[in-house]
Amino acid sequence: MKRNSKSIHGCIFLAAAALLWMGCSNPSVEIPDNNASNENEEDPVETPDNNAPDESEEEDSAETPDNNAPDESEEDSVQEIAGTVVNYSARNITFSMITVPGGVVFPTGVDDSGRETVENAFMIGETEVSYSLWNTVRNWAQNRGYRMSAGQAGSWQSAGGPGPGPFAAVSAQEPVTSITWYDAVVWCNALTEWLNAQKGTSLKPVYYYRQGGSLCKNSVNLEAFAREEEDHQFGSAFADSAANGFRLPTAKEWELAARGQGSETVNAVNGLRDPYFCKGDSASGAAAAYTDETATQAVSVYNTAKTAAVGSKAANGLGLFDMSGNVYEWCYDWNAGDEGSLRITRGGSIYDFTAYYMQTGLVGFAAADAQYADIGFRAACAGNE
Repeated sequence: MKRNSKSIHGCIFLAAAALLWMGCSNPSVEIPDNNASNENEEDPVETPDNNAPDESEEEDSAETPDNNAPDESEEDSVQEIAGTVVNYSARNITFSMITVPGGVVFPTGVDDSGRETVENAFMIGETEVSYSLWNTVRNWAQNRGYRMSAGQAGSWQSAGGPGPGPFAAVSAQEPVTSITWYDAVVWCNALTEWLNAQKGTSLKPVYYYRQGGSLCKNSVNLEAFAREEEDHQFGSAFADSAANGFRLPTAKEWELAARGQGSETVNAVNGLRDPYFCKGDSASGAAAAYTDETATQAVSVYNTAKTAAVGSKAANGLGLFDMSGNVYEWCYDWNAGDEGSLRITRGGSIYDFTAYYMQTGLVGFAAADAQYADIGFRAACAGNE
């Protein structure tokens, strides 16, 4: 019988992609500092990061071959293993990205009935962007032609709703809030250029006002953002798919990252294995459906008076924190059927009074130009630098 060579190739590709998902042991990759002696930067860092990696660790010498050691020629591919942690550290600020392989079919929706695929591997922030990281990059960028909203450290509410109250003592390690979708886009470009300046890397910014246009650097004046259609209320930002800088995740990427749990079978969707994915009626990383408050509260911050520091609850199977709860997160996509005004948000927030909104399969939306006290974001980037 004659076989379909294209189908065979597809099966091999999906099998290889599945292998990259298994284990999720969170190996770590450090980004070298090519500008370690650079003293030209004058911007102070207001909030030190006590979790910065120990720089006293030295690389092992390679004089005696170790047959069990990873091949140095595979340095790029190691980033495509599910759960690999890539640490970035500069000027006492550290943030981490988690690798999510592409090429696998995963479930979508609260009932797990949908099926989607993200073609390429990508990295996504281990946590939501903290105000500390936001403010450090923003201060640097404001002195270099960028303009964006100030943002706010976390969020709180009094009896009358969001605003000053008895819980107003927030930390710079809580997620940045009160930023528009446009602020998040511009800040991602700023983060790319900030890291290039600090580390000597050559990452390419992702967002431009239009294809072939200038770099998005101003989210205060929205007139520069080109409207994709004449009847669109708001303009968009052209995303260069070939660029390897920081960006917002797409809604599909977000859900894949929120559901991924490698070889963990607890609360996994039936019919899909190697890798396994958490159910859409559960919070990300939860051991049971949202109706189990104990399981949901272990991984989510919700129905509370203020936000928590990023990463304060248990991580999901890939090592990602707060994929459900704390604050909603901007995604790049327009909301389906309403292009030109609303952008997709995912994840749930502290203002959700019930665990229902922690479900991984739920999709939210919000006005792209509005600043919400319970919406932040997390950064993403291509799977290889």
